[in-house]
Amino acid sequence: MSTPSDSEASDTEEAEAAEWQLELEELRRRYASAVLRHAASISGHQKTVYFVRHAESMANVHSSRLSWWRPWSACALCSVGFDSALSETGRWQLREVQKTCRSLLPELQAVLYSPLQRAEETAETLFGNGESGNGNGMRGPHAVDLPWVPLQCLIEQTFNEHVEEPGFNVFDGPRVRKEGVTSSDGLRDRVQKFLEFVWDSEWHCIAVVGHSLWFRAMVGLTGMEGQDTKSVRNASVSRLTFGAPAEGEAVP
Repeated sequence: MSTPSDSEASDTEEAEAAEWQLELEELRRRYASAVLRHAASISGHQKTVYFVRHAESMANVHSSRLSWWRPWSACALCSVGFDSALSETGRWQLREVQKTCRSLLPELQAVLYSPLQRAEETAETLFGNGESGNGNGMRGPHAVDLPWVPLQCLIEQTFNEHVEEPGFNVFDGPRVRKEGVTSSDGLRDRVQKFLEFVWDSEWHCIAVVGHSLWFRAMVGLTGMEGQDTKSVRNASVSRLTFGAPAEGEAVP
């Protein structure tokens, strides 16, 4: 059996990176511009982001059971893979917060979410109408013209990004310490480019459905004071407000 060469692995990684970058650039062409960025900056406008962590997934279930005394839990975790579905507890969590999230729909101008199925199902249940999305539709029972967009830049930290963290994010790093500072250039780049787009966009209030490590990286990158990153619970909702980027800075 042949194994992929270093160059082939590198080509795959570059192709994946190009995919999320091209996707974000397409969204920028539709909903953002330098003129909007300048107008928002000089007017003192703020952007509001409701960040929702996905509900409990099967990967969360098996990850919580990992220990030296339960080595078989590692096999169970591998069996559900990177793109695991929600657990029954996760679906119950969504029912608990659905009313709160639906109440936000009148003020939302877009729903952006990670295309991994645990985040997609969370977004569908909390903000959508239960139909499968194609990334271009207008969704939501109370917001007919609400853009509904899955974005690759919002996915959870990838294997290559984990490797960039201290202790591979297994023995150390933000996953273990539950702190927002990431050592991964790849994850930092995804978060930064997304935040730049949000500030340049025509939207002032959006919902983002994603993952805890991504959220911690965003908090660390923006230097938000007082924002708790140690207890980013499944199906939790955080309201974040961004001001204009400092002079010479790209991130709000």
